[in-house]
Amino acid sequence: MTDRIIPPMYQGLLVYSASQTYTQTVFEHVDAFRKYSQINWRFVDINFFNSTALDLNPFQVVVVHYSVRLPYKQISQSRLRSLSRFHGIKLLFIQDEYDLTNIVKQAMRTVRFDLVYTTVPDRSIEKIYPKAEFPETKFINNFTGYAPGDKNSLLDVAPPPSERPLTIAYRGRKLPEYYGRFSQEKYDIAVRVRSYCEANGISNDIEFAEDKRIYGDAWYSFVSSAKAMLGTESGANVFDWDGSLRKSIARAKRRNSPHDTSTLLRLYTDQYEQPGLMNQLSPRIFEMARARTAMVLLEENTPESYSRINIFYHLRKIFLTCQTSL
Repeated sequence: MTDRIIPPMYQGLLVYSASQTYTQTVFEHVDAFRKYSQINWRFVDINFFNSTALDLNPFQVVVVHYSVRLPYKQISQSRLRSLSRFHGIKLLFIQDEYDLTNIVKQAMRTVRFDLVYTTVPDRSIEKIYPKAEFPETKFINNFTGYAPGDKNSLLDVAPPPSERPLTIAYRGRKLPEYYGRFSQEKYDIAVRVRSYCEANGISNDIEFAEDKRIYGDAWYSFVSSAKAMLGTESGANVFDWDGSLRKSIARAKRRNSPHDTSTLLRLYTDQYEQPGLMNQLSPRIFEMARARTAMVLLEENTPESYSRINIFYHLRKIFLTCQTSL
């Protein structure tokens, strides 16, 4: 009997930011490499990676995780150079690609990643990452997050929707104006739907303040606490390539000129808004489906990916159908 020759297991290094794993989706994304990959991973926090002379030679694969924020130069220049000299497979997972994009692209050119998992839709990749700039890099679109893979997740033991105390729930935040008009939409939706619910006696838990955000297992309990939940598209359709937009808006706010959101959008970002450029699918969609929570979505901006999900209600921007939907 001939012995089977089994190739040695690949050794992989995953560089991530431990400070960002308080968000359940980020933690589960990092942990998925351990759970589902046949590669033997070593997980290293970005602070350790930057401060030590960790030898990359024992690894065949290096992954830079999206929790490491390239726009804010969280990888040191010396480490970018060491990654550029690494001869194994180099992967980058990246999100929020509208932030200081030119800084990100410079880091990508320095390292020369083989694969970049991007949240930019296929239709827009060439606009953001032209083949002429990255001739040897393959860009693969992926979602910003997913539902947990565990069979006994808190989402699976949620009570039936008919037994849930709330009619509709939502958590969001007001984003800075330099992200453009599309990114303001989720805040506007939350404000108007909560106002409608309160005026019509509809039970709700809709918040958009930073101190009302929910993390960890409590988030899955929240998703499961309502019959329905608002679902908005993620991302921004304005790219602040070099930081000039945020600087211009900050200067306007320091002056005594009018700086309400509508004025700032009209003066600074509307000319750069590219409808449909990003319009990302949020992991909240998968979490709601897993928890059997009805989805209240905008009809006009429902991305192509939503068409694969059967259970959701359309919510028109003008909110005339809000009563019927609820």
